[in-house]
Order: sequence, then C-alpha cells, then structure tokens
Amino acid sequence: MIASERNFSGTGEDGDGGHMVVVGAFLGHKKAILCVRIVGELVCSGSADKTVRLWRRSAGKSYSCVGVLEGHGGPVKCLAVAVESSGDGDGREYMVYSGGLDGDVKVWKVPLLGVAKWVKFVISVVDHLFPETILQTTQNPWREVGTT
Repeated sequence: MIASERNFSGTGEDGDGGHMVVVGAFLGHKKAILCVRIVGELVCSGSADKTVRLWRRSAGKSYSCVGVLEGHGGPVKCLAVAVESSGDGDGREYMVYSGGLDGDVKVWKVPLLGVAKWVKFVISVVDHLFPETILQTTQNPWREVGTT
C-alpha cells in the first residue's frame, strides 16, 4: 500500500520478476487517511473526515468503495477487523472496530459478500471508562443503534 493525503494505492507484482506496480487507487476520503486495515478481500480506511470506508476488489485490478461508515464525532485513528461466523447461518461476516478521537469505539457488522446497505452498526462505547470501572458500575456502557 502507498498512502498519501486523501487516497492510497494498492500494489502488486507485475509478473516479470517481482517488480511492484500500482494495481488500484482508493479515492473518496475528504481529509487525510489516518489508518488502514486489510483482511481477506476487505480493505478498511479510517480518516480525519470522521468516516471509515470499506473497499473490495472489483473485476480486473481495481477497487470499489462498497460502504461508508459514519457516526464518529472526530477523526478515526484506529481500526481492527475480524472475520466471524454469522449466527443466522448466512455464512461469515466481518466485524469492523473503529476508534475515534471523539472517545468512541464503534463496532460494525459487514457481511462477507454484502454491500453498503447491509452494513449494520452494532454498539458504541458511550464513555471512555477504565475496565475496572466498567466492572464496578451498574450503568451499561454500550449503546445499540437507535437508542440513547
């Protein structure tokens, strides 16, 4: 991967002796890209524009943005991605964890073969609490979509 201010490029071998060549560009963030994670066919990028973008390889060697995760109140500084089996028998799904300078950690479900409309916001840490504080409090630090 080659990163620049608001986009980055994927690289791969050219087939002639292992030289690296640009195989696709990821364009779309309005501000600087601050973090990138790659798991399988999914590429995730977090940005100062307060969004996470999801990218998948299209036909040929290009990449397409298949989703934009919005909801952070500050720049997205860290990402983690895991592949899990879905509980409904539909196969595997990605769990995307995003951390922002707003103090929130958000968790998103993304179906392995799904597109942006299937992205589901799961939970968000409401307050930045130390683990021992979470264990001692009766207040639930997690918030589901549509609740306050």
